[in-house]
Amino acid sequence: DELAMNIVGVQYSIDFTSMMQTNKKTGKRRPIRRVWLVDNDVTVPLLANAAKDLRAEMARMRVDHDELHAKHVVTQQSLEEHLEIEQTLKKTLVDKQDMAQKLQADVCRYEQELVALGQCKQTVDNQRSLMEAWRQGSWAGAGLQFPLPMSLADDTLKHAVEHILRQTAHQGHLSICNAMGQVQVQGVQHVCNTRLWTQYANCKGCLKQELASMPPNATGMCHDDWTQQLISDAFPWLRTDKGCNEMLLFHGTRHAQQIVNYGFDERLANESGLYGWGIYFAKQSCKAFQYCARD
Repeated sequence: DELAMNIVGVQYSIDFTSMMQTNKKTGKRRPIRRVWLVDNDVTVPLLANAAKDLRAEMARMRVDHDELHAKHVVTQQSLEEHLEIEQTLKKTLVDKQDMAQKLQADVCRYEQELVALGQCKQTVDNQRSLMEAWRQGSWAGAGLQFPLPMSLADDTLKHAVEHILRQTAHQGHLSICNAMGQVQVQGVQHVCNTRLWTQYANCKGCLKQELASMPPNATGMCHDDWTQQLISDAFPWLRTDKGCNEMLLFHGTRHAQQIVNYGFDERLANESGLYGWGIYFAKQSCKAFQYCARD
């Protein structure tokens, strides 16, 4: 692996294993010097093309860098927006949870109120049934020794009356009855005059006996009437006596208090009525409304 060489009159020993050269005269050792032989006609153009390609690659890298930077900025902005949205959604979720808890509390309260209202309605229905039992004569002579259901006079009763007034009114183009189709009931009053009711019950009993002795086709009975069914559905505690053709009808007046105190008095009736002198009742609320005073 050694080579003896004379270079410019100097003897050298070349060791290719250690890549060292030794001056045999002086004994000085140093690494082998390697000199590249370059052909400038070939190398310079190659280096120029390489430098050009390198500059082009650097330009592309700068463009890629700018694009990546722009994408990084957009991504950073999008991330910040998403973080803001996340914070907003978290706050909204907390608000919704609070609202849900409040709604749940409201539902519990409404359920309790509904139960209390149901109990109150049952009490009112029981009181009305007691009043109806007295009205039918089951408690004849007992008088009114129980409270009238005035405490609830109530939204349920007001709505029932309002529904009947609207449903039994005629509806038509430019009809004066159209107003009753949108009537709003402001209040309902219970009236029970024991003296007048006793007179009525006695007259009804006599009439029932008289009708019972007559042939069915001679009595002029009228039971299957949709108005009566509507009223019965609204006031299930009221019972009419079909044996004497008893019905629930409307009566419009400007003298309600006098009727409450003294009852219907045909002597005060208007002789110019459509069917002559008498007391008029109607199945339609709008017909009775025409004879009412506008307060």
